[in-house]
Amino acid sequence: NYPRWARESERVGPLVASSVTPPYRIPCFDSLLYEPYPVFPNTHATSTFDERFTGYGKNKVSFIHRARVLGFTFYVAPSVFLIHEPHVPSASFRNWSKSTHRNRMDRGFIDFMREVAA
Repeated sequence: NYPRWARESERVGPLVASSVTPPYRIPCFDSLLYEPYPVFPNTHATSTFDERFTGYGKNKVSFIHRARVLGFTFYVAPSVFLIHEPHVPSASFRNWSKSTHRNRMDRGFIDFMREVAA
């Protein structure tokens, strides 16, 4: 929650703001389009990335969805944040976007969702 952190930073300074607000729980993500950058423990309970998803897309969203189904709880770490800098799509992404590989990944995601729901 960058706006919340920024408000606290203006009030008490950035280093203090980071340490004042403890991690807080957030509800499950409602969208399959959201790809947060999560931190998970390296245990047998943590699933791995589905190796069917190669190229661009579906890897993080399938990982997060499986974590939701497995009952993982999600928290925001207020002292840590990441800013995604918009950029021009790379040549490899443009090529991938027009390829049949993308369609295979999209169809594979439908299969994945059916498997996880079962």
